[in-house]
Amino acid sequence: MRKNFYILLFTFIGYLSIGQQLPQMSSVHWDKFIQNPAFGGVTGVTQITGHFRSQWQSIEGQPKTQLLSFNTPIDAINSGVGALILGDQIGRVRRQNFMLTYNYMMDLPFGFLSGGMAVGMERLTYNGSDWRAPDGEYGFTTINHNDPILANENISGLAPKLDFGLFFSSQFFEVGLSSQSVLPFRYQLGDQVGNIDARQSRSYLFQASYFYDYTEEILLVPSILVKAGSGLVQTELGVGADYLGVIKGGLYFRGYDSKSIDALIVQAGYQFAENAYAYYSFELGLSGLRKVHDNSHEISLRYIIDEPLFKVKREKVIYNPRYIE
Repeated sequence: MRKNFYILLFTFIGYLSIGQQLPQMSSVHWDKFIQNPAFGGVTGVTQITGHFRSQWQSIEGQPKTQLLSFNTPIDAINSGVGALILGDQIGRVRRQNFMLTYNYMMDLPFGFLSGGMAVGMERLTYNGSDWRAPDGEYGFTTINHNDPILANENISGLAPKLDFGLFFSSQFFEVGLSSQSVLPFRYQLGDQVGNIDARQSRSYLFQASYFYDYTEEILLVPSILVKAGSGLVQTELGVGADYLGVIKGGLYFRGYDSKSIDALIVQAGYQFAENAYAYYSFELGLSGLRKVHDNSHEISLRYIIDEPLFKVKREKVIYNPRYIE
């Protein structure tokens, strides 16, 4: 129990002192809209997607993330719009985001380019009474952590949030670059948290994929994903596979040195009904934490509406034939 407490306490202190990090989502390999607003409406159809992630099973208070997203194109103005609702919990610390997105798409002779932004609000909360410090005093009506950092009551703070993204796609490859919390805002958490400066932290994400037709039915997609923020960099390398748009799979490695190695990611997806898809990601832990957890799991569901919600009477534009489901 004490081992779990220290793991979560260090996570909490890092969360407030260097700002929140990007939620760890394996699904970003096939759902780029999660962390790049420029991807909204790029597929030419309306998409509604839900992600449910439980990280580091068997650790008390392990990270849990839920995300619901929606995006659709507006052909009349070569644009896309969308929305994201995020719930992220690490131990006793919770974060909720509500973001609206807009992106403009431009046709180029060799592909197309999209630039987008996401604006919204972010709420950071924790319930201090849920914590139990090794040197604290606890009774039926008494909660005293004997710690200047931990509060004895609910603490919450609200801050604006602003993200930007660029996305380029051609017939054979695609590249995306995004930045979360471009203007880091500070949370007002109250005097109970001592001198800790709780504020957002600017993060960056770079993604690149190459499309290789292994056969007429099988498409292979080697890709790289680089995440950076607060002086930390983490890389994911791997390859995805698609069979006729019905069956999908992937194998990825997250980390690049002894301080960054995290997990081996195995993914599988299936179209179980018309316009409905299910995906599953299993992460085999490779870091030192693997000794105290039972790996990580992520389930994703997507429903596609063939036509944009804001339809105009003109020929449908498909920016990249790879996106045909």
